[in-house]
Amino acid sequence: MIDITEMRDVGERYVVGNVSQAEDPLERSANLAIALKQTLGADAPADVRAATNLLLPSLGRAIARGSDR
Repeated sequence: MIDITEMRDVGERYVVGNVSQAEDPLERSANLAIALKQTLGADAPADVRAATNLLLPSLGRAIARGSDR
């Protein structure tokens, strides 16, 4: 992913440019979900924030179940 957005005042990019390319699809999904949560601002729709907050623990549980095998 190439970030072509302007820099924020604090020096962070709006878009995460180096999300880990984990081999496991669930781990990659978790990394992307974390990036999404970090990207969403307080002005994001409440249902979008809520969905993100539900997604992260679900991915964590799925990853934990996979590591139990």
